[in-house]
Amino acid sequence: MARPNIILVTLDGLRADAIGCAGEFGGRTPNIDALAASGVRFENAITPFPEEDGGGWACLSGESPEFPPTEGARPATPNAPWILPDHLRETGYDTCAAVATQPDSRATAFAAVRAPTEESHEADLAAWIGDQAVRFCQVARAPFFLWAAFPALRLPFNAAGCGNPIPPAKIKIPPDLAPDAGARPRRAALYRRRALLAGYHAAIAHADRQLGRLLATLTARGHTNNVIVMTSGHGLDHASLEPEHDPPATRLTDPRLRAPLIIAGLAGQRRNAVETALVSVADIVPALLEISGVDAAAAPRSRPLLPLLAGKKHAGRPFTTFQGAGRAAGVRTPRYKWVVLPGGLGEMLYDLQVDPREMHNLWDSRRATAIRRMLLGIVQREARIPP
Repeated sequence: MARPNIILVTLDGLRADAIGCAGEFGGRTPNIDALAASGVRFENAITPFPEEDGGGWACLSGESPEFPPTEGARPATPNAPWILPDHLRETGYDTCAAVATQPDSRATAFAAVRAPTEESHEADLAAWIGDQAVRFCQVARAPFFLWAAFPALRLPFNAAGCGNPIPPAKIKIPPDLAPDAGARPRRAALYRRRALLAGYHAAIAHADRQLGRLLATLTARGHTNNVIVMTSGHGLDHASLEPEHDPPATRLTDPRLRAPLIIAGLAGQRRNAVETALVSVADIVPALLEISGVDAAAAPRSRPLLPLLAGKKHAGRPFTTFQGAGRAAGVRTPRYKWVVLPGGLGEMLYDLQVDPREMHNLWDSRRATAIRRMLLGIVQREARIPP
């Protein structure tokens, strides 16, 4: 069978529940929703590096931070080579990155096209990236790899140029993003929060339209053998909306760590399926290398994405690790999350089964020692499994 084209689309700042098909808090994302209907949407995909561009780089390197943290641990943006585009180009793929960031020393595997200035308006940058992605698909020879990295969603989420924003009054606020009680008059607080989220959803909708252009171009050019991955380097949490109230090290709540992850187009995979097993954004690299026929020895240890895509019985990851600002590091299992803050600032330990909003830190409870011991045991057992 011919090797598939691989299209990776990233939109940092996109919450897992901010797309229309994810539930009542989603916005207008018809193209993302159509992609999910033709593939598998992973509800519990965790980003390993949820600060700035780190999660996006994990899609290319397959890197995850170590846990427990040790002296000299790697910084929040992984420094490892970009394994995915490197090996794809070496084995015959035409490669392109349409991004709005400065050149990176690891980008040797890309014929990269970059926006002329990072100071451009986000809406203009998103449209520019859409233009470059479309142009590449019009001339690329198969098999090809395209990374379309839309500009990260950042405050104040200015909707100018995004077109047809959702009126603030119609915005449904997820519970974790509701304004703090007593922080300001309730009506004013709700209006301000809805206005922020209206701009946020308008920016998402604008990126969704660019995705629609890209998908239409693939069809028009006769590219039918495509594996399409859509994800994010991090989500959006309360600290993102009220950064003055929360130090960066606390920005490791699940709404920030959970990334939307949709995979479609692989021969034999499930369609219109929602997968709840725990996975990592870093799992994308070994899965795509295996799909493209690259020697598995060159890839990080294989993970459960391919069995889950095929609908085979698989429990997913036993745990995944992540690292935030200031070297805060954590481990998450399907039930528990343990975060160790840098400089002896303390720990955060949550039982997500009974406390999904992470309101009750168990770090000094009677259960804490047993939970920590259990989590360390899971990490250490996995480390002993040969690649």
